[in-house]
Amino acid sequence: RSATPEDLMRVAQEYLSLDQLTACALLPESGSEALTEETVSTALQSGHDRVATRERITPTERPPKPAPAPPPPLRESPEERGPGTIHTYPLPGGGALYVSPRRSVPVVAGRAAFFGGLLADTEAQSGLSSFLTSMWSRGTERHDAAAFARAVEDLAAEVSGFSGRSSIGLTFESTSEQFLPTLDLATDVLCRPRFEAEEIERERRETLAAIDRREDQLAQRAFQIFVETEFAHHPYRRSMLGTRETVAAFQAEDLRAQHARLIRSPNLHLAIAGDVDPDETARKTRNTRVVEHHRQHRR
Repeated sequence: RSATPEDLMRVAQEYLSLDQLTACALLPESGSEALTEETVSTALQSGHDRVATRERITPTERPPKPAPAPPPPLRESPEERGPGTIHTYPLPGGGALYVSPRRSVPVVAGRAAFFGGLLADTEAQSGLSSFLTSMWSRGTERHDAAAFARAVEDLAAEVSGFSGRSSIGLTFESTSEQFLPTLDLATDVLCRPRFEAEEIERERRETLAAIDRREDQLAQRAFQIFVETEFAHHPYRRSMLGTRETVAAFQAEDLRAQHARLIRSPNLHLAIAGDVDPDETARKTRNTRVVEHHRQHRR
């Protein structure tokens, strides 16, 4: 809110400079050679010089850098319980709950995050975390895929899995009136996924099609070339979707093993924001079946 045009220009000059630029171009194997390293460099330098002449702020015109603001508190204190405060609660089994009340709109959003993603996939099972989280919306022990979709729709809610480079998890959103039934569906996904053979094959077909489409999308291809080069010896070099060979080999037992390894109470960070009371939310969350499920599992 306090940023000025001068602030933006100062930051742009500091970071968006030619000496920090990495450019990547995908070209036909045969065809025009008009786009070369020299022509790209010349074009970039010409554009940079034109803008620098017209817009550059001289050092004497730059406003002084403001003193850095202290970081916001990450844990609840007795003195701070107003809007915007993040309230932190331990969960049974070693997880943590973070609640941020926003009472102005009757909506609640949540995210259950676990360490995982690309960092948890092996070379031989590249893409397994992404495949796992896609399967979560394809049924639980209580609901097959169609019944689960109807249950979510009946609540006018959203429940979906995600998988990134270092985490996996589940997001959910609903009106405040339907928060508890939506949370119940979300915990059902995390505790009792179905992994039905027919749904695995459907997800396999969709994932393989997505891998094939990826080869025709130049922006994605350019990014993949970048990560394969930048992270040559690190799991981040892999595609989150995996390869055709690894995806073709995924079986229900692979999904169950990955799920059991990652979706555990000590690995859980649950954040809830919206029209909720923090203490009441903590009490209700501790009594959900996800906590009870993992308490029994630990025993």
